[in-house]
Amino acid sequence: MDELWKRLNPNNNEQLIPNEQTSQYKDSWKADILGTSQRIFVNAELNQMKSGNMPDVYKAFVSILEVIPVDGMSLIDLACSTGYYSEVAEFALPGKIRYYGSDYNEKSVEMAKELYPNLDFFIEDLTKLSFQDCEFNIAMASGVLEHIPDQDQAFDELCRVANDFVLCHRMKFVEGEEYFTKGSQYGVDVIRYYYNRDKFLKRLSDRGFEMVASIQVYPHTNLCESFLFQRINNEQ
Repeated sequence: MDELWKRLNPNNNEQLIPNEQTSQYKDSWKADILGTSQRIFVNAELNQMKSGNMPDVYKAFVSILEVIPVDGMSLIDLACSTGYYSEVAEFALPGKIRYYGSDYNEKSVEMAKELYPNLDFFIEDLTKLSFQDCEFNIAMASGVLEHIPDQDQAFDELCRVANDFVLCHRMKFVEGEEYFTKGSQYGVDVIRYYYNRDKFLKRLSDRGFEMVASIQVYPHTNLCESFLFQRINNEQ
């Protein structure tokens, strides 16, 4: 899998970038090529999962889902790309969630609808969602928050549409101060934000959510985690 990733991402050298320059990359993930290119890697991961060797990143996702006490809750996968986490959830925990997906990349949403015709997918920008307050039991952000220049708006919207839980998957951390970098992914220039863990947790607590579970994603580093947060004093 590492070699495939390197072939798909040959020039991924990251460099520090000032916060005020990040807005020019806010639409980077709308590039038509992204869904198709990412799907090459995703299909390899899904085949690995189905052969009985689930990738670490999927194991972490499934482990977090297992913490949720009630089956059948609705989950909106914000920035779902081609909707592949629906397949992971159904494979590992059939019936655990009712999956919905959204992404601002129209080509990726089209592909998701073709691949999973029985599921609902929406064209939505995570920083300005059209969903109602608390519309879904679970709001999930998987590997997307770090690519958004307007951090406050992204966290506001993520928490706003979640009635019960927020699932933050694949969060990358640094020790010390937070910062943005510019690099590339699947041949497209993108930004990435590196979070301080304590400050990240405070973002959720300030918005009324407390952490109920966390898991290390990769065995070789403790700087990438997945989390489940529960709304405090939910009266919905």
